[in-house]
Amino acid sequence: MTILIRQALPEDAAALAAIASGVTEEGFGLVSPEEVTHTTDAMEQRIIAVRNDPRSLFLTAESDGQPVGSLIFQRSTQVKYVHHGSFGMSLAPSSRGAGIGRKLMEELLSWAAEAPGLEKITLEVLAENTAARSLYKQFQFEEEGRLRRHVYYQGAYDDLILMALFLNQENRV
Repeated sequence: MTILIRQALPEDAAALAAIASGVTEEGFGLVSPEEVTHTTDAMEQRIIAVRNDPRSLFLTAESDGQPVGSLIFQRSTQVKYVHHGSFGMSLAPSSRGAGIGRKLMEELLSWAAEAPGLEKITLEVLAENTAARSLYKQFQFEEEGRLRRHVYYQGAYDDLILMALFLNQENRV
């Protein structure tokens, strides 16, 4: 399996929308399937919008020529928060455990190291998503907060964990 990490392109929209829908159906996303429809058109518009924002990043993970995952990073536009941004990642179930999430993270952090004024990267992850949490910890993300029983889906509660990475070692607590 050959993995390529690259900027997302509008022609990736259909495949990435399908992956996002699958992740939402599994319950790993932070919205329920009833609340969001991942259409090709909406995904294409999001890809274009992020590509046109130099403070944001939309990556596609490609395996053997097919998109199998994505990572979207966006910085705040508010003056008080412009020093940080957050990201979300989606991987096709068949591609998990193959190091693709790691490659997406490596590319994000490489890009972030060169982003002017970017000091902090944040994310939200469900407590039950132990594989994702483990990956983030390997990249030195630390838990900054836990919203207990914050998510209710399919008859069960889960905690929402807030994690962050300070890019400058001096800012770490």
